[in-house]
Amino acid sequence: MKASLKDATSERRRSRLSGSGRAAIAGLALMALAAAALSPWSAAWYDVQEIDSAVRHPPSWRPAGDADIFLTKLSGDSVAVRAPRMTQALAGSRSLLGHDDLGRSLLFRLALGMLVSLLIAAGATGTATVIGTAWGAVAGLCGGRVDQILMRIVDVLYGLPYILLVILMKVALTRPLTALLGGRTRYADFVILFLAIGSVAWLTMARVVRGQVLSLKHEGFVQAARAMGAGPWWILRKHLLPPLAGPIVVYATLTVPQAVLQEAFLSFLGIGVQPPLPSLGRLAADGVSAINPFSGYWWLLAFPCATLVALLLALSGIGDGLRRRFDPADRRPSLLG
Repeated sequence: MKASLKDATSERRRSRLSGSGRAAIAGLALMALAAAALSPWSAAWYDVQEIDSAVRHPPSWRPAGDADIFLTKLSGDSVAVRAPRMTQALAGSRSLLGHDDLGRSLLFRLALGMLVSLLIAAGATGTATVIGTAWGAVAGLCGGRVDQILMRIVDVLYGLPYILLVILMKVALTRPLTALLGGRTRYADFVILFLAIGSVAWLTMARVVRGQVLSLKHEGFVQAARAMGAGPWWILRKHLLPPLAGPIVVYATLTVPQAVLQEAFLSFLGIGVQPPLPSLGRLAADGVSAINPFSGYWWLLAFPCATLVALLLALSGIGDGLRRRFDPADRRPSLLG
């Protein structure tokens, strides 16, 4: 009885963690979308500088500088008073988290930086899911020498530092991608970053999918389909991939916080997102450079790091909830049914 109560309490706590993760993600997404409402007014709304009045201005409820001047810089138009009400409200809150060394609002840059980090993580997760599922399914279904060759390649890639792979991909792909995107180096760096992270994150996915395929391909329903003359690709599509949907979704969700952390680390080192485009790692690196023994601009480091921690915890909570939903081995008996 005590064990059942303990399991039920643990289950409720984990459910609350998953719900809190979803709520936190929703709140952070709303923050990013609300700040992005400025985007139609100015393509560089996150880079508006107030050097004359807000350089390294600390967090404050009262906005630094004149609102009309800020809106004029935002729109590039002298009739800035015609700004939408939402834009004026957001402009009035630009000093809530302080300003950086160029007088830019940390709130706006943090909102876009979180959005950039999430987009890179989503692209990297999608890339890793496609490559890892295809690689592991082929290795498990073919077996024999093909399986050995494919998995030895995975082992070799596991032994390489992913920073080296990112640098190699950056050197090899920057010029062709920049030419393909019409000279937009900023977007080329963005694409290279999520391709580089995704090209490393698929290794665990490939092993998971291979193990699941190896365990399923000897089941009775697969043997019956093979006896009826079904080909390997038909068996994979109709009989193996549907049961794999749950584990694939779970591991893809758990890959997102890892990709966010890798992007932050690479941007912190200076080989990820390049300025003026912000990301959580880029903002943390700028915050570290602003800390010195003479004057501590703590908000430039504290808020990006706190946002990164909150985002990782929220994503981990969602991943844990999905794992409990799709993994039967993790479902413990509960008094709640």
